[in-house]
Amino acid sequence: MKKLLLFALLIISLSLQAQNKGYITGLKKLTLQETSEIASEIASYSNMKLRLYEVKETPAIQTLSYKYVPAELTDEQVSHYKYSAEQAKSFIIVDFSFYMDGENKDLGNIGAKQYRLNEVKAKYKVVFTYWKKYFRPDAELVTTINSYKHQRFKDYESKIDSYIRKNGDIWELHNN
Repeated sequence: MKKLLLFALLIISLSLQAQNKGYITGLKKLTLQETSEIASEIASYSNMKLRLYEVKETPAIQTLSYKYVPAELTDEQVSHYKYSAEQAKSFIIVDFSFYMDGENKDLGNIGAKQYRLNEVKAKYKVVFTYWKKYFRPDAELVTTINSYKHQRFKDYESKIDSYIRKNGDIWELHNN
């Protein structure tokens, strides 16, 4: 009976890891609706009450950015902030890049717009919660702060190279 239970736990843990790889590789080809859902999920990890302040698509650099701010700040107050350490402590920014999947200008195919998660900027606990849930289920809150091993997830076979790092007073998740 013990062997059966151990075997079942092993199978479950392996399937969870596979699901994470599937989720991560899926971050390379998202719809606009999926980008909104992902950004909203990440913002939900904050212990502060936030609101979506801005969704900004910049065609010149092919980016889509979601900015969440503390709910008590007015639009005017937010517009006067420069990106600073103080702002970084309370804002969450989720950036995606986009491309035209299937585009072939020579054949006249315009393709379909697809998005890819590039970066998340937020407090450590927000970034860590998302990181642990999908990228590194083995990560621990305190250990990960100083452990390069737990700050990186790389899988050559699946072409996954993602990491988190501290940049000033904020943490960033990069999905390469």
